[in-house]
Formats: sequence, structure tokens, C-alpha cells
Amino acid sequence: MNARAYLPLLAEALYEYSRQDFAHLPDIALALRAEAVEAARRMYAMEPARDLLLVKALNRYRKQLLLMDRQEEIASVEREMAQVASGAGG
Repeated sequence: MNARAYLPLLAEALYEYSRQDFAHLPDIALALRAEAVEAARRMYAMEPARDLLLVKALNRYRKQLLLMDRQEEIASVEREMAQVASGAGG
């Protein structure tokens, strides 16, 4: 299988891992969600029609940032979400 087959699965698995095994360790949960975003970005770069995967990963990352009160980073993630949603993210 090629990367296109694995990247969506990787993004989901990293999120689930952050949520189930590391919810009590916010820094690790955030790092895992950041990796999920990177996997979704790579998928989106190869297939711009996979914008929902990227928006979902960014939103999950944003939620962790909210829990950690990291306002500056939240604004950046929200800008990227808006760009992807408008079709200008690629």
C-alpha cells in the first residue's frame, strides 16, 4: 500500500491514542494530535479533496489547545481551518 492508504488511518489512530491513553498528559496528547495534523496535511497535499480529514484533525488539535489555554496557537489553527474550508489551504 502507498501513503494515501495509510495517512488517514494514521491521523485517526494518533487522535484515538491521544484521547484514550494520554488524556491525562496534555503535552503528550497535544504532540500526538500535532502528528495527526501533519499526517492529514500530507494527505491533503496529495489529494486536496481530502479537506475534511485535515479540518477534522485541525479541529481536534484546536480542542486540545483550548483545554490548555494556548490562545495564540488556537488563532493560527483557526486561520488554517478557514483557509482549508474556503479551498485556499493547498
